[in-house]
Amino acid sequence: MGDQAQPVNASRIFRTVENISAHGLPNIGRAATHKRRLVWACLFLAGFGFFLSQSSQLIVRFLKYNVNVNVELGFETEATFPAVTFCNLNRIPLLAVLSDGKFLQLQGLIDGFLEHQEYQSWDYDLTYDEIDTSFAITALSIDILSSLPYANRSSTGHPLSDMMLSCTFRGYPCSPKNFTHFYNYLYGNCYTFNFYGRRAQKVTQAGPFGGLTMELYIDQPQYVPGLQNSAGVKVFISEQNQVPFPEDKGVIVGPGYETSIALKKVRIDRIGEPYTNCSKGASTIYSDFYENVEYSLLACEKSCVVREILKACQCADVRYRFTDEHKPCYSSNMTLTDCANRIHEAYAYNNLDCHCQLPCREDVFEETVSTALWPNDNYQPLMEAAVKNISPRFSYDLENDENFVSKNLVKLNVFMSSLQYQHIFQTPEYGSENLISDLGGQVGFWMGFSILTLFEIVEMIFDLIVTTCGKLKMRKRVSDKLKDMEGLDVPTVSSTVNTITPVE
Repeated sequence: MGDQAQPVNASRIFRTVENISAHGLPNIGRAATHKRRLVWACLFLAGFGFFLSQSSQLIVRFLKYNVNVNVELGFETEATFPAVTFCNLNRIPLLAVLSDGKFLQLQGLIDGFLEHQEYQSWDYDLTYDEIDTSFAITALSIDILSSLPYANRSSTGHPLSDMMLSCTFRGYPCSPKNFTHFYNYLYGNCYTFNFYGRRAQKVTQAGPFGGLTMELYIDQPQYVPGLQNSAGVKVFISEQNQVPFPEDKGVIVGPGYETSIALKKVRIDRIGEPYTNCSKGASTIYSDFYENVEYSLLACEKSCVVREILKACQCADVRYRFTDEHKPCYSSNMTLTDCANRIHEAYAYNNLDCHCQLPCREDVFEETVSTALWPNDNYQPLMEAAVKNISPRFSYDLENDENFVSKNLVKLNVFMSSLQYQHIFQTPEYGSENLISDLGGQVGFWMGFSILTLFEIVEMIFDLIVTTCGKLKMRKRVSDKLKDMEGLDVPTVSSTVNTITPVE
């Protein structure tokens, strides 16, 4: 019996309060008078109130999930070379337009436009009633080409075997086999070096000798007047596994020049949930059609619009129609055109639930473009002699056009300007470790608490629970004994009162 634990009494609780290492709270337990105890209680509650006020501000700051943007410089001894895409500005050769019957309507529209083309005709105001004829020509050509199966559209464009005259990478010869073809609705056949599905090419040296050099033939005699009125190639630089969008970005390189595009890599890392809503990858119409392509914001936005048009208009946007599963939204069908325009307007005003976010990690390339006349006077005769040997056609064109080289040949250099890169990354502006540290400072300043104090308070609460439970058990045992006693027959003892009579 002596070894059994006795219920903790109230005096022990008060002793525990007096021994707590916090400031203020022990003075409540050891105060000599009720007034002093009241004063210390008020001071403790005031400190507790200030602690709650300051802590709530810290928690609100933490839940805002703000971020800091940091910039640092890094260096790579071996850098991944980006994907380099180029497209001939002329998407349909003149021979295809003249020989294929499906282009007759386009040819008639172009002839009418060129015949009645006027400059400085300012007799009208901007009304958005009727589209300009030059844009109508572009829309009609896109309609015609989109009616073809995707695999057959390349036959209407410039083949790489004709366009490429020479190619080197890091000083080593390359060929059309190192390029991946894809079809773009605005530029026709496009070709990408170091695109998805291929072994990533690396560079260990900055400058032109460590990059890609190409000499290209744009075949300007095959340009369609009215459909494409400038000459050259469109160059687009991107990460290796990203879908190129030369219609939105890129550099136009003209013939008769050597154009150098020096690149500097910028790596961007976003912190993700809950601080930002960046995307680690999502399905797009491009990832459904091409294998191994990565997510990009532009691909997501275009996919959202295309899917909404397909859903609302029951037709496929002709610019991004990769399969024959759905009928195209031809520009000649005003009902479908108006429906598609409403979707584009809804997207412009952010009324579509696209949920497209910036990627959590991406590499972008800052471009510095410089040009020089090419070839120079001393090199041109040697170059012309080499070009004549390609085919009789080249020989004929050179003999009949003394400006053939300056009109048709392009030299392009793409290289890293430095193996040093800029790293932009996000970190929490106020993270969980900051919150814990500041809460500890606040509770220590206003109440004198530490982490050990919390264990002391837990001990006090435990003792209080044990004491309360002990009292409740004691009361129950007493109540049970009283009930047992009420059920027993207890003999009645009568008291006799003796009366003393005084003696007379």
